[in-house]
Amino acid sequence: MKDPQLFSYLHNSPFLFNYNWKDRAQLEHKILFNVESKLTNNFTLVKLQTKGSQTKCGKFFSKDDLIYSCRDCAMDATCVLCSKCFFASDHDGHSTSFRTSPGGGCCDCGDNEAWKVPINCKLHLDSQTPRSNIEHQRNYLDSLPSVTLALLYDLIDSMRSTIYTVLDFIVSTLATSPLSHSTPRSEKDIESGDLEYDEMEDNYLKGRKCPYCVILWNDEVHSFQEVISQVTLATRCTEEEAKRIAESVDLYGRDIIATSTSIPELLSIAKKIDEIRLIVTIRSCSGVFREIVAGILLKWLQELPSKLLQYELKDYLLEANILSFACRQIICEELMEMPSYYQNLQQLHCSVFSRDDEILKIEEEEWRQSKDLIVNTGVQEESENFHIANASPFLRRCIVDHLLLFDCKLWKVSRHDLRQLFVNTCLVGDDEYKKKLGILFLTDVFKCYYFFIPSGSVYS
Repeated sequence: MKDPQLFSYLHNSPFLFNYNWKDRAQLEHKILFNVESKLTNNFTLVKLQTKGSQTKCGKFFSKDDLIYSCRDCAMDATCVLCSKCFFASDHDGHSTSFRTSPGGGCCDCGDNEAWKVPINCKLHLDSQTPRSNIEHQRNYLDSLPSVTLALLYDLIDSMRSTIYTVLDFIVSTLATSPLSHSTPRSEKDIESGDLEYDEMEDNYLKGRKCPYCVILWNDEVHSFQEVISQVTLATRCTEEEAKRIAESVDLYGRDIIATSTSIPELLSIAKKIDEIRLIVTIRSCSGVFREIVAGILLKWLQELPSKLLQYELKDYLLEANILSFACRQIICEELMEMPSYYQNLQQLHCSVFSRDDEILKIEEEEWRQSKDLIVNTGVQEESENFHIANASPFLRRCIVDHLLLFDCKLWKVSRHDLRQLFVNTCLVGDDEYKKKLGILFLTDVFKCYYFFIPSGSVYS
């Protein structure tokens, strides 16, 4: 169930913070303080002296990370370990090798299906029995005294409401983001790109003009010096400031280079940047601010299960991993729920995609093909009770569906955090959710291809 108060706070954050995103650390602190207060409600968490242990690693590999293989232990060459898990496990006398990662994939420590024999990782001591570990956690919950269990369920309800609200905010924010990153040519292009009318913003501005901003995107094509020179020329900033912008774009995937209430002024800057084919967009400050908040929450969400390993419920003796286990299960369950705004079909049609008519024409054919693939993989019977498998895909997309399709709207760091969210929850948790995520990806692959190939989005 969505928390209306928390959702309203997140949605109105551009006005509460007066569009001030420059002090990122302070913004992140204030946003997460309010979110985490809702997460724990009136319960007090205290830090453990000894951190609980995860049963799976799931480290997501970045470009140039070292990855290790063991021919004697691995099922095949795709089963790999991160450096920490490799040196914490037993491979004496084995045929091992290492290489640098091109980026993507994750450590398979703890995945029972990846290894022929137990690798005995000291960092994930229970990693060889993930299924029994999940059953143990469930049996442990059932064995708790009724008073403790009732309080724990109150906390879980609070966590569930907060996590769903955060996910719903992320989806509703990205739903109004542009599908492609292209330089606008006129005021009409910019204003038509703002898909959501905001009465709160009208009240906040009180007749003043809505502020807009120019966003520069990373493209892995232009050199640092090209970017610095063109930004200096277009915005008339110092070379030092242009260098900071170039480094930020490379690190995060995008950065704001100018803000103004004068759209012609921003168009002039954007067109100057576009002269050397750098990717630049213009959006309302409120929309960009919400995207920044959504990025902060995405990172917080993917780190939350690991973070909760360090805490326990004050005055109640519980196993160290129980809060992390409950959090991971809740995130997995809520990812499979529908975002609250999907019920408003008119809003969904006009705000989520700019090519709805084309999508609707190919929807049924693609869905038929994807269902045929599901049948051929032999998972149809297991997915019969899973609502996505038998629902109209456009009207019944769950949060995972939206996040997969919104990948082309994200920037470098948020795309990484989204993938890490799937790894840290669905892929390292209960096998049931690993299977569901696979089914969802399979049914969405045609849409992903349709969006990614023609959109011109830069994946870096």
